Amino acid sequence: MQATLPSGAQVWIKRDDAFVFNGVRGSRARAGRILAQEAAGFVTAGNRHSPMVSRTARLAEAAGIPCRVWTAKSKKWTDQELDAKAHGAEVVKGDVTYLAPLQTKGRADAKRRGWRFLELGLESPEYIEANRGQAANLPADAKRVVVAVGSGTGLAAILHGLDDAGRGALPVLGICIGKDPAKVLDRLAPPGWRRRVKLVPSGLDYEARVPFDAIDGVPCDPFYEGKLAAFAQAGDCLYFLARRSVDGAGAATPPLATAADVPQPTWHIGDARALGALLPKGFAADLVFSCPPYADLEVYSDDPRDISTMSYEAFLAAYREIITASIARLRPDRFACFCVGDVRDKKGFYRGFVTDTIAAFEAAGARLYNEAILVTAVGSLPLRVGKQFDSTRKLGKTHQNVLVFCKGDPRKAADAAGHVALDLPLVENPLETAPGPPAHSEA
Repeated sequence: MQATLPSGAQVWIKRDDAFVFNGVRGSRARAGRILAQEAAGFVTAGNRHSPMVSRTARLAEAAGIPCRVWTAKSKKWTDQELDAKAHGAEVVKGDVTYLAPLQTKGRADAKRRGWRFLELGLESPEYIEANRGQAANLPADAKRVVVAVGSGTGLAAILHGLDDAGRGALPVLGICIGKDPAKVLDRLAPPGWRRRVKLVPSGLDYEARVPFDAIDGVPCDPFYEGKLAAFAQAGDCLYFLARRSVDGAGAATPPLATAADVPQPTWHIGDARALGALLPKGFAADLVFSCPPYADLEVYSDDPRDISTMSYEAFLAAYREIITASIARLRPDRFACFCVGDVRDKKGFYRGFVTDTIAAFEAAGARLYNEAILVTAVGSLPLRVGKQFDSTRKLGKTHQNVLVFCKGDPRKAADAAGHVALDLPLVENPLETAPGPPAHSEA
């Protein structure tokens, strides 16, 4: 079927999620029915927020077999855990917080009982065989397939299906929702899959949901398929593999919304020093955020009004004006956040840009409240810095300072920002981090 994105682009949507079995939708339901046929019971292990937790319980219930679900130790219960329990599963909260040891416990449990252990994403040849045929009816004029990638099994099945249909040359864009799926794809996808597929991170945490659950009226999983809209282009085919029965926000049947409901920014283009004239009368912000030019480290244009083209003295004068104007438009008892990094002058000495930023905010009426260090990718810095250090003893810089200021009472500012749900995410590798956006850097 066809749909229109908020950008106006026309896309196709492949509705594999329209297939439903005991509340489990799409490719997972189709494979789960097969896997349950010769199983005495199901055991799985997953993130407390993962739809795999609920799906396994529902599949076992429909097959009339017992089920045990291993999740991380926590006093709180997620919607997925509660749904699994409601459908007859025994939810075992393990004494570990990382995925690998949790899966080890789950596999050992399944082996002791003689039950079948279901991998995350149903990583099995049965899954591939049950779902590869669904790629045969993709639109003939689709320019590209765009799919949400969790474990990688769904993408592997699509690639096999495209080969079966003689469409192996069709480009595929995979939006990674969780950890890197490359190992699973190496095992289950057709040889040479890396030449056919471009994998990119969604840019959002696994537990983060987009603020809509339909695209042009077509229901979508806000944690998975909903994240495709930001990457899709005209002529793409968005492949909806599945949709969770519980949405993670407490509602078994989430209210439908449209992509048009997503808040859109209002852009005001002009000289930030004249902020008062750019914004509507009476406008007040709940947050001020910026990653400003780091003086002349990167010169962005040849416009003399561009502060990155100015001498440091002129830059600071304009910079202070901008901060003063910004804080004047910030509501009382609110936060402001600037990401900055120090830069060197022409003789190699640091200018003290971080300190100058703090002083400018203090003068404008906002005090420093938090500081974090943003560690950026090392990349080729160790190679570049060797010669530099030998001749000048300059160290390579691979971090920036995230400065958080408060205008007024920080407790009231925190109340205005709203409640933050704190939970320990379940990850396979505690040192594994998602790739971030490009950042200012200095050798």
